[in-house]
Amino acid sequence: MMRALSRAILFVGFLLAPFLASAENASLYLRPASGTFTAGSTFEVGVYMNTGGNNANAVNVDIQFPPDKLQVVSPNLGKSIISFWVIQPTFSNSQGTISFQGGVPPPGINTSDGYISSIIFRVVNVGPAVITIKDSSRVLMADGKGTDILGSRSNAIFSLKLPSPSGPIVVAPKHEDPNKW
Repeated sequence: MMRALSRAILFVGFLLAPFLASAENASLYLRPASGTFTAGSTFEVGVYMNTGGNNANAVNVDIQFPPDKLQVVSPNLGKSIISFWVIQPTFSNSQGTISFQGGVPPPGINTSDGYISSIIFRVVNVGPAVITIKDSSRVLMADGKGTDILGSRSNAIFSLKLPSPSGPIVVAPKHEDPNKW
């Protein structure tokens, strides 16, 4: 009796397994996630994706940054995992936004640390600056339905400071050897 019940439970479990299984969630994140930079300098922030063990074939990334502290100098596509760009990266320094959409041909891409793009920022003011991956971002699974599998987004926070004061510049054009004082 017990053996027959065990077989019945295994059979029912086998039938229901495809319906109970769920895909792992994908994530979008920024690297570096923190740092300290000085006013007037530039720095680069990479946008990365983990597909959570799934094949993904499309991504839409919308980013918000404080326009009173940072300006986009340029987006950098570099060696992106994205094969084709539906919308080339566009940005607005007045609104503090940058967006891009791209895809990968079938069967999609399965990655734990895939480089999508990077953004070069210029520091225009001091204070804390949070760069946010917005809720409107999407990672679509290559399942023929465009199932959004984005489960988490990680933001970055930067400390923006004034540059260290420099000392006076000493010039003595008539001195015999400028390396000896």
